Amino acid sequence: MSSLSLHFCFGEGNAVQFWHVIAAGQDGYCRVWKVCESSESDADSESPFAITLESVIEVSSTIVSSAHPHPPLRTPSGLIQPFLLLTASMDATLKIIAPEDGLRGGGLFSTLSTLHPHLIGSQGFWGAFWSIGSSPRRIFAYGYHGAMFKWEETLTAGAEPTALGSFSLLPFVSGHFGACRAHFSRYGHLLLSASRDRTVRVWGRERGRRRWGEVSRPVVHGYPVLDAVCLRDHTPVAEMNNKEWDNSGLGNKEWDNSGLGNRELGRILTINEEKKSRVYGATYLNLLTLNTLVETADSAVFSGAVDVESGCGERA
Repeated sequence: MSSLSLHFCFGEGNAVQFWHVIAAGQDGYCRVWKVCESSESDADSESPFAITLESVIEVSSTIVSSAHPHPPLRTPSGLIQPFLLLTASMDATLKIIAPEDGLRGGGLFSTLSTLHPHLIGSQGFWGAFWSIGSSPRRIFAYGYHGAMFKWEETLTAGAEPTALGSFSLLPFVSGHFGACRAHFSRYGHLLLSASRDRTVRVWGRERGRRRWGEVSRPVVHGYPVLDAVCLRDHTPVAEMNNKEWDNSGLGNKEWDNSGLGNRELGRILTINEEKKSRVYGATYLNLLTLNTLVETADSAVFSGAVDVESGCGERA
């Protein structure tokens, strides 16, 4: 099994009626299970949930590296999650696969679109995922040899959320020279990548610009980094300075009134080939960059006025 992901079916009041578990396999198939609460007819069952295998989807003749459904969308009638399944395979293709019922997941699955960059040769894709809350929709993928790719959708105005347009390959960031994995930050403004080249990098856009670039390289490790994710951290820097955070780089009393937020990136959890996980906290320079120069949730409420000598800033 290469990856696991979830698809939710929402009802009235945005309550979850049931959900699907989607597994990408190294045998070239994806499997979809439906999970719902047990009914009264299942009184003999010891489990509070009923799990049934809904579908086995043939995706590729090689390893399927990842399979992720479209993120939930907020509509006037409530939350919905289109069942647009994005798969990445080691045969250098991405596929968008959907069932006949594009919301509840019923019926036969069929391939709606196949994407490939014509640049990656036989190296294959290590994973792919949808953008978060963006319009038009975008697809990001990372290759086995370290390169990352981006496609942007062209969709007819007024189309349904479950509809799919055409995707165009656009220039995107590069820099890793080993297999990498990537994830969005909490609000989708930053991209966090971890690579077997022993680095973790943060990618984003300068304020007022559309082009992405490397923002920071917070981790340079002695072992290959297998994956990295963002941990949500709502604690203001001023409060963290009153606690024992000596190993996180946030223990300097001079930053008590800095006003620098850390909602977008939080802390970074890495999984390394040395069979250890580590948690890294942001330094003052990292936070200063993310609050002033880069488009993030924190820079949106930061005034841009920073006292370099005292490390003070103001928040709107």
